[in-house]
Amino acid sequence: MGPVKVSQGGAEVFSIGGMKGTMGKYVPGEAMSFDAELFDLKGDLTKIPDPKTLEAMSAMGYTNLDGKMTVKGTWNPTDGRMTITEGAYDFADVGRLNMTFDLSGYTPELVMAMAEMNKTMDGQSEEAKGLAMLGLIQQLNFNSMSIRFDDASVTGRVIDYAAKQAGQPRDAIIAQSKAIIPFAVAQLKDPEFAAKVTEAASAYMDNPKSLEVKAVPAAPVPFALLIATGSTTPEALIKQLNVTVTANQ
Repeated sequence: MGPVKVSQGGAEVFSIGGMKGTMGKYVPGEAMSFDAELFDLKGDLTKIPDPKTLEAMSAMGYTNLDGKMTVKGTWNPTDGRMTITEGAYDFADVGRLNMTFDLSGYTPELVMAMAEMNKTMDGQSEEAKGLAMLGLIQQLNFNSMSIRFDDASVTGRVIDYAAKQAGQPRDAIIAQSKAIIPFAVAQLKDPEFAAKVTEAASAYMDNPKSLEVKAVPAAPVPFALLIATGSTTPEALIKQLNVTVTANQ
């Protein structure tokens, strides 16, 4: 499908060159593959209505955005195993943000139950809908997740802009940012993990290439257990999910 163009006041502000998607053949008991792409995403940042945001974008050298969005994965209706092997937002001169996850229990029965719940609870409060949804998703199991950002110059541009605004050298802004990190992660109440986050974040600030957060538990974790842990001792989720943070790898 496509293209799609969005105009404001007679001027084009955003466009999508096209959208395409494919899905593999359904074979009982086997996983189906799927993928989708939105390509030639273009945005005219000179049309940003907020003057401060416009000034910041211009100062960092961003007058236009040009990129794409891609999704790839598999789904097995039999056991509800859903994997997203690529969920990427990739923009030129900015960077690539890719999110992946792997969960099980996302069966056709659950999909139908969620649709039926939305229908029967139409008009009720969002809180009530949220509680009902929590009840349904407890049959899901968390297998893994990752969030990775590969820099394509945006980090350096932000640092340079912050340095110019503060009237300080670039190295001073980096040093200040690195000094704040330990205090920010101390709230996680996990000194070992905090030290690893500080090390990774500092390495990234010195040489911004990539930063990745992974959660790969030793065994699948039921969503019911995640919800219980998150509501009582959220800091315990770090070890429960075996969360790691790495830079430039």
